[in-house]
Amino acid sequence: MHKRFVMVSAAALALAAASHTATAQLATPKPTIGVLGGLNFSTLSGNDISNASNRTGFQAGLFLTLHMNQAWSIEPEALYTQQGASAGGETAKMNYLQVPVLLRWDVMAKSPMHPFFIAGPAAAFQVGCNLSASGQSASCDDLSQQGVSPEKKSFDVLGVAGAGLGFNVGATQMSVGARYSYGFSDAFKDSDIKNRYFSVLLGLTF
Repeated sequence: MHKRFVMVSAAALALAAASHTATAQLATPKPTIGVLGGLNFSTLSGNDISNASNRTGFQAGLFLTLHMNQAWSIEPEALYTQQGASAGGETAKMNYLQVPVLLRWDVMAKSPMHPFFIAGPAAAFQVGCNLSASGQSASCDDLSQQGVSPEKKSFDVLGVAGAGLGFNVGATQMSVGARYSYGFSDAFKDSDIKNRYFSVLLGLTF
């Protein structure tokens, strides 16, 4: 009787462990990787610039989704982004490699389509900067050495927030989203000029 009780208990524990493992696997999806691409509508804002108009560029890169459960995940990204603006007859074209680390919340829904929200910080490293006026263009470095423009800053810290819709296309998950990126660092040294831009992005998860 004792042996039978031990065997039944062991079987019950094994079944419970297997059930818990299956439930955990179901509740927490595996990490996924995907691509993002879309348009930027950027500008420059601050006390040292006024009446700046938008520059339209593109943004593209990769993202990794690290699920904490079915609803919450951490999403690090690596993006190439075109930014800048036009003001006073001059146009600034600045390109960055941006690394956001975003917290993502997917609203669980029974339908194939569901909303999601993202927010988090981003670090950006400038990889290109040109200023143009009257049909002439030159790098920011050359112009700052000549004393024509302030010296650029190669690093920016931003806050990112946005929302979108995720949906399934066969075995692939796609998303359409919009986000706003707010720069906290000055784009040029000794000047109050900061990056601001709005993005519309299409995502594809492998």
